[in-house]
Amino acid sequence: PWKFYINTILATILQVNYPEKSYLIKKIRRFYYLCFIAGKTLNGIKQTSFNIIAGIANNQSKEEIEQLMEDYMNKNNIKEIVLENLNSEYVYGQKWLKPVLMSLDYELNDIQYFIQIDKTINIDHILPLEYKKDKDWEYIDDSKAENLINSLGNMAILSEVKNKSALNKGFKIKINLYQGLKENGEEYSENEKQKRFTNFSTTRRIINEYNMKEIGKAKNPKFHKLWDTDLIMSRKEDFLLPKIKTMLEI
Repeated sequence: PWKFYINTILATILQVNYPEKSYLIKKIRRFYYLCFIAGKTLNGIKQTSFNIIAGIANNQSKEEIEQLMEDYMNKNNIKEIVLENLNSEYVYGQKWLKPVLMSLDYELNDIQYFIQIDKTINIDHILPLEYKKDKDWEYIDDSKAENLINSLGNMAILSEVKNKSALNKGFKIKINLYQGLKENGEEYSENEKQKRFTNFSTTRRIINEYNMKEIGKAKNPKFHKLWDTDLIMSRKEDFLLPKIKTMLEI
């Protein structure tokens, strides 16, 4: 249903040949993402969406249209709510999680092609929900993990093929699976490897840090070959959250 407003806005921009299209589209994308993460409903954004469409149709300046969006967000504390939600202990299962991580991948890699967000794309808990069942995770502090296991720093975006086999494995096995290897670290055939390789940069970063630690060159001093609560916090606070805040200008 949100697509109706967005598609109508984009069609109106093209219909009137609005100047500085790229700038306005970027601001509109930001507005709807922020409202989406903040949990706003269709009714909540309806009037502002109509005002944006009317403003474009009447060739109002980009500053005037942008002010419409800023006024709505300021009135409804949208940015504050977004930051609260991103920092929540329970981001897993939120409708906005996949789109935000996918958009971050677009942003970090300047991707010019479309990636369909469907059931083949999944979110994996790096520290598994059922980590207590695997002895490889016995070093985890349960009292700390309870508040972090569903948080942003513990989320990895993966393909469905990899996600099914990686769900409850130890960290070393997950790293092998994340980079398209068998659980024991052996390579698949080239054709099989392409199907399994993680193409998402936010997940590849975990692989790279792990492999760089092997040769003593990890950029993150907190990375010490074991995925733990300190790394979950670091991944959120030092990487994902700053990048998302930059992308969404908050």
